[in-house]
Amino acid sequence: MDVRARRRAAASVEIHVVDPDHAAVVGAPVVLLHVPSNDQRTDVTGASGTSQFEGLAPGEYRIEISAPGFTLHTQSLMLAASRRTIEALLDVAPFSENVTVEGVATVPTIGRIKVPLRDQPLTVNTLSSEFIETHALNDVVSALQHVANVSAYKQYGVYQYFTFRGFSDSVQMVDGIYATRGTASIHSLRTWTGSRC
Repeated sequence: MDVRARRRAAASVEIHVVDPDHAAVVGAPVVLLHVPSNDQRTDVTGASGTSQFEGLAPGEYRIEISAPGFTLHTQSLMLAASRRTIEALLDVAPFSENVTVEGVATVPTIGRIKVPLRDQPLTVNTLSSEFIETHALNDVVSALQHVANVSAYKQYGVYQYFTFRGFSDSVQMVDGIYATRGTASIHSLRTWTGSRC
């Protein structure tokens, strides 16, 4: 068979690659695979979104187009000993976004004081002077009856005892001074309830 006869027996294909708006996709890699022989040819679409393949053996082919921003496009076609023009319509790839969150480990705290967490109060209750005056509270035992999770009682009419969440190991401070006995009167009250490991 002479050269002209082989040319007449060869197939060719022109592929127009377009987006969903039928605008040309420029710079898209195109792979044309001859299925029976597994022989492949590659090209990149030009300014018009076109890719051309000449001198092909007739038969079954598969097209693969992978353009940035689009899903992988595959298409099968049969080529005869003639020229064929096809359009490859690409689908826009789903939008995806990766978010990286980085954190810095810190020492847990419930306040601004620089002491271990086990020594920090978990609950702070405050009875203002206005509250104490309104309810006519004259001693700590009477005042603590208005504080949750606290039990208070007197012995011998003078000594005051307290339990905080079931624990009786407590410290009483009067104006910042450690006190072992009850006080005659109070103006304000604040309790710190915590846990010790």
